[in-house]
Amino acid sequence: MISADASAVRYGKNSIAIGQSGDGRVVTTTNPVTDGAGNSTSQALTITIDGSAQLLSAGFPYAFQFKGYDSNGPVLMLGSYIPQSDGSSFKGMIEIHSVTNNGRSSANFTGNYTVGADGRGTLTAPSLSGSPVFAFAFDSVGNTASVIEFDISGQRGTGFMIRDEVARSFPLNTVINGYWLPTIRAAIELSRSNPAAALQILRSAIPHELGYPNPQVGVGRFLYPPYLRGQAYLALHRRNEAAQESQKIIDHRSLLENCPLSALAHLGSARAYGLAFETNKQSQCLRRFLRAVEEC
Repeated sequence: MISADASAVRYGKNSIAIGQSGDGRVVTTTNPVTDGAGNSTSQALTITIDGSAQLLSAGFPYAFQFKGYDSNGPVLMLGSYIPQSDGSSFKGMIEIHSVTNNGRSSANFTGNYTVGADGRGTLTAPSLSGSPVFAFAFDSVGNTASVIEFDISGQRGTGFMIRDEVARSFPLNTVINGYWLPTIRAAIELSRSNPAAALQILRSAIPHELGYPNPQVGVGRFLYPPYLRGQAYLALHRRNEAAQESQKIIDHRSLLENCPLSALAHLGSARAYGLAFETNKQSQCLRRFLRAVEEC
């Protein structure tokens, strides 16, 4: 038998195995024990984690961001959705910035989703042009997920999702509360044709908007707050402020690297000059925008 004398007991290397059952993820840990006389035994502990209960919870709002390219140039999507109680459908709103959509468009959208116990799944939005299909993978607690598009629409890119209750779960997280949530909520207000509210929300992002806001996807910083602030000013016909926000992105283009906002900032400048009927400057900005798209 195993000795009760702790000084005579040797513990072997702990081993951990991670698998999956029909109900969730399974973690098994085994720790062998040997006494001074060479007698040994081991005990296994198995824990099943019901991941599906935490992932895409019905009634909880999820915000998302996606950036990439289609055949015409850069694409940026921001919005939110709520999984429905049937466990497979969702309803939400989305704002799309792209050349294909002539700058900016917003709409309500619906679709279906699947999610497994390992946190991986798909989200399909047939109400949007091209019926895009996104694959996602949640973290271990279901608060954030990485996203890619893999359908045949010709649109490609990456993004992430975040559950809105994250702010309550991480009240001291500066990146989430000072950058991402204001950015996403401002985009939602823009999709509701409420630019004044978007500007108010984005005030809290000013100290952080030139930083490096993890979680990142791809290479380069995003500078979403200046971009969305510029869109809000354009909606309010405040052309000078709109031009300043676009110029802020252009002045820091080395931070963005391959981010589509680097090109879209020139389009924002063109729209601002258009409001002032400065057609020569507007044409120059449009040429810069087209050149930036070609270089992407």
